[in-house]
Amino acid sequence: FLMALHIGTRPVWLVRVGEAELQLDAGDVSSPRHNGDRALSERGEVHATRLAAYFSTLPDFGKARVLVCSHRSALEMAAFIDQDGMRTSVRPFLNPMDQGAYEGVQLRDFEAETVRDFQECFARDPVNTRFPGGESYSDFVRRVLPVLVEVEQQ
Repeated sequence: FLMALHIGTRPVWLVRVGEAELQLDAGDVSSPRHNGDRALSERGEVHATRLAAYFSTLPDFGKARVLVCSHRSALEMAAFIDQDGMRTSVRPFLNPMDQGAYEGVQLRDFEAETVRDFQECFARDPVNTRFPGGESYSDFVRRVLPVLVEVEQQ
């Protein structure tokens, strides 16, 4: 256990992936949704380019590892940061939380698009209530925790 502890300091960057392309609901151009695995949008590519430029100015960033989820937009963003891909590791455990049947439902539409029973359960216990066909916030934390431990032990 003690050998896994690190006394020194080192930077750890947690970066959210850049904006992805939107898929419009069929027939309703006013309701864009992020549905699953999309490419970076133009703004997402600009964000990735600027982030990569910033990281290139940091001392020792060339030795850093880049851990990404398996979604297309994350892989594209990693390619901007680590152009040869030699330091990039794909970790599916880092994929976004699976909201199942409610994937892509925006917060403003949550009440209108979810079942009343689910809303009541979620209001009582948002951490442990599973999305139908998906996972709960506590499931998500249990899934991501091993990757955080791996980062700490590096």
